[in-house]
Amino acid sequence: MTINSFLNVFTDKTGASESLLKILASPTIADPHPIDLPPTSRVYKSLLQGGHYNHTSGSVDRVQESSWDTTVFANQFLKVVGREATTSMCQGNANGAFVVAELCEALVRGDAADGRRTLKAWFDSDLTKRIETSEAKGKKVLLEKLALL
Repeated sequence: MTINSFLNVFTDKTGASESLLKILASPTIADPHPIDLPPTSRVYKSLLQGGHYNHTSGSVDRVQESSWDTTVFANQFLKVVGREATTSMCQGNANGAFVVAELCEALVRGDAADGRRTLKAWFDSDLTKRIETSEAKGKKVLLEKLALL
């Protein structure tokens, strides 16, 4: 099943989205964190992008806007996952920077002013400096996307 067909299966996606996001917010996550596993991070990136990244075309093959709203999912991500879990997945050796970069992109694309302000406040100058000096994969992309908020 492709991510596009997966996204089209549900009519009311709120419960499914919340269940997926609670996994990232759980305080008792084993090491490694699920976001550090490539298949897991690809799922969350696809949900935030609204489709699957096509390496051949160099763009995202998006599902129909009526079947999946990336802005709604991005705002739900902020509420369910929260500040601590979101910011921690971008620090140290964490691999969540690409996911959070897509979170930024979804909020910008959807013109979600409140979500953009919230996320920008979470990533203050001190945290941004820690990310710059970290070993996090995707930190450059994340910092570029944070600047767009």
